[in-house]
Amino acid sequence: DQLGSGRAQGDQRQQAVAAIWLKDLPLLRESLARLAVLAGLSAREGMVADKMRPELSASIAVATHALASAQRELAPLAAGSQALASLNEQLAALAGEFELTRTLAYGLALSSTVYSSGELDQGIGQPLARVDEIIGSSERLMLAGLEEALAAERSRLVMTLLLVGGGLLISSCGLYLAYARLASSIDVLARGASRLATGDLSVAIELSGQDELQRIAESLRAVRDGLRNLIADIASSAHALTTGSLSVAQAA
Repeated sequence: DQLGSGRAQGDQRQQAVAAIWLKDLPLLRESLARLAVLAGLSAREGMVADKMRPELSASIAVATHALASAQRELAPLAAGSQALASLNEQLAALAGEFELTRTLAYGLALSSTVYSSGELDQGIGQPLARVDEIIGSSERLMLAGLEEALAAERSRLVMTLLLVGGGLLISSCGLYLAYARLASSIDVLARGASRLATGDLSVAIELSGQDELQRIAESLRAVRDGLRNLIADIASSAHALTTGSLSVAQAA
């Protein structure tokens, strides 16, 4: 049960990392990159064009949603793994920096404020760089989890092969022993039949078990005993005949 529970928790952690790596972090990076482009255009032009305001609002809204989703996926599992705890701390640090990003984005979208390149780099460029770091960390964490899962599957496969191989070896030994017993029984029957054929009625044909070969041995013993009885009857008749002939001769 503990092994199954640990494996289930490992699967949950792997799924959580895969979810933020495949969905949340790419969406967050794309939104911040788009936000950086729009803010850069505003800085160069010295103003915020009206057509860019909806895009700025949408970009920061999407980025906010993606960051919250990543934290929601990872937070419940962070306590069970040092690597996940470190990744969760990176997300928390990003969330702290993201407050300035939201302020800049909404300032651009809702007013005519134009920020300097330094302010934009601090508010958007640095969070974007941190997102790249988190993507790299999550990718390494996911690959490590996959390697661990593959190692576990390889171990289980090796164990299965060993069990199958052991079963085949035991079966082979059993078949060999059965063959050896059968060959020995057939040899006993063959030697017994051969000695009976030469007239040796003293041969002992003994087999253990209750199989077909045992019944053949019983038949050969019956033949041997029948021949013994027949020879005894013939000898008895011959003796009686001889005795009668002697009596007739003496009487004459």
